[in-house]
Amino acid sequence: MTDEIYTIAAVFAGVGENEEPTLEKLCGAAETELRARLRRGIAPEDCRGSFICAAAMLAASHFLAARTAGVKSFTAGAVTVTSGGEGTDAADLRTQAELLMRPFCTGALGFLGVRA
Repeated sequence: MTDEIYTIAAVFAGVGENEEPTLEKLCGAAETELRARLRRGIAPEDCRGSFICAAAMLAASHFLAARTAGVKSFTAGAVTVTSGGEGTDAADLRTQAELLMRPFCTGALGFLGVRA
């Protein structure tokens, strides 16, 4: 399944040739993360399409976040270049992955109420 995840993630991430090994590792990590979050009794094969797309989105979001974690602004002479909004793409991909897998994964921990 990792090969299919990588193929989709490479499109989302716009991966360059020398960046392929990094994205491949991130795809494996995303697959492991999603497998661990599946509800009991649900296998990746039961939600194959959503699983592959969500894992690809997660891997791409991690890749994009790491790629843009560097310099945000620099000046050369009279020209200043400021980057902005790079984290938005990564965050949007992660949100979409979460939404795709919501029906198949365990929920987050939370409080329902407090008794006195």
